[in-house]
Amino acid sequence: IYLFIYNLIKVHHQLGEHTTNARISLTTTCLGDACKSAKYQWLLASLHPRDNKEMAVTLTRNMTETELNLPGIIIKKDALAGNVTYRLKVSVTQAHGPAGISSYQFRMNAPPEGGKCTVKPLNGSALKTLFNIQCSGWKVRFDSGIFVL
Repeated sequence: IYLFIYNLIKVHHQLGEHTTNARISLTTTCLGDACKSAKYQWLLASLHPRDNKEMAVTLTRNMTETELNLPGIIIKKDALAGNVTYRLKVSVTQAHGPAGISSYQFRMNAPPEGGKCTVKPLNGSALKTLFNIQCSGWKVRFDSGIFVL
């Protein structure tokens, strides 16, 4: 089995990082006659920050929009913690011969922090009152540095 994994849905990327409020969609392409009877299993691990050692994360059906035994997977937005590096793996087995394994490593960035927002006026009626919302001081941390929003 020749197995490839692709990131299908374009989500926010900054040096391999994803926002926690974006869906992550991956699919596999399996080539060869054995793929007709292939069985798929998706696994998730977080990586320890110091030594990159994998720590299994229980990937449950309520974290995904798809079953865990299909050629593709969609992880729901807000299903993964921010400021964590993950490795999503798929194992494809067949009736005869070796399994194929592929993985996709990505980092969920931390949510914005340190800012504030003001709303004026503080009271009003929906669809009648014009509210002015001003925000400042928000920062997003990436491995490559801090970006001010």
